[in-house]
Amino acid sequence: MLVTLVTILIWVLADAKSLVRLDRPLEIVFTAGPDSGRTIRVLPGQGWQGQVSVQFEGPNAAVARIDPILRRAVELSPGLVPAVPIEPGEHTVDLREALRSLQGFKSSGMTIKEVDPATVRVEVDSIVQVEARVRVVVPKGELDGSPTPRPERATISLPSRLAGTLDADPELTASITAEQLKDLPEARPGVVRGVGLILPASLRGRPSVRVDPPRVDVDLTLRSKTATYVVAAVPVQVQLSPEQADRYRVQLTSDSFISNVSVIGPRELIDRVRSGRERIIAVLRLEPDELDGGITSKEVVFVADPPLPASLTYQAQTTRVGLRIEPRQPPQDSGGPGSTPSGPSDAGEAGAGG
Repeated sequence: MLVTLVTILIWVLADAKSLVRLDRPLEIVFTAGPDSGRTIRVLPGQGWQGQVSVQFEGPNAAVARIDPILRRAVELSPGLVPAVPIEPGEHTVDLREALRSLQGFKSSGMTIKEVDPATVRVEVDSIVQVEARVRVVVPKGELDGSPTPRPERATISLPSRLAGTLDADPELTASITAEQLKDLPEARPGVVRGVGLILPASLRGRPSVRVDPPRVDVDLTLRSKTATYVVAAVPVQVQLSPEQADRYRVQLTSDSFISNVSVIGPRELIDRVRSGRERIIAVLRLEPDELDGGITSKEVVFVADPPLPASLTYQAQTTRVGLRIEPRQPPQDSGGPGSTPSGPSDAGEAGAGG
């Protein structure tokens, strides 16, 4: 029995010490730390897929120690791995030497015999800082005055090889949407916070490019959606029905214009008034009982011509005009017995409209 146990132990020890060879895939990532002042990239044209095949040799007992290492990507950084130089420029990295220097592989008890591919060409570059001004973009016509970003300048950190793609005075764009403006007060200073900065087109999508700070606050004043325009002289127009015009003569005894009428309303409609595409008229509408009673003054009503899709508000120092109402003489036959001459001409009356 004792002889049997000793034999089994010798066999187990011999099996643990026996050499094995393993071919395993391994993911490799080239990266530079954020404080290294460097960036690294694999040069194109090599067919590099980020994965290598590694051949290991070692005692059977070490296989269990190497397996956990192979399950995650291995990072190779300039200066932290001796085989990856930190000096800017193009370098050929011996992947077997780079992996052998990592503590995890050194302490595993397994030896790296071969790596396929054996080498890879990389470029190490230094990180430089370029100051850029911040330009704010807002929907057209939304602001009163110019917006101000805080801060007004930001720093772009990028590989030195990309610095030459920038203009002499580079800019970052803070683009504000209509959605971001909808809750701001009109005609008063406001702030849009946390507006992301957009890189120049030549840097978008490039690795190892950062902006500090990545977001800015923007001070601005939202333009009021209403506006005011003063019309110097608005003509008064008397409106009578054809039947009323046959019965009464109406003449204005005051000025035929209302002076300095303030027109208030949606900005786009006020712009139409300002440009002359809309005409403002002061309409004097007279009711039958007013004509019969011979009133001597009345308030006018302002209207836009042609009519607008939304109402406007009007203000003037005076909106009352004086008038004289006279009944017309009934028509009489001419040329017959007992006929009388017709009445005087209506020339000089205020115009009548339906």
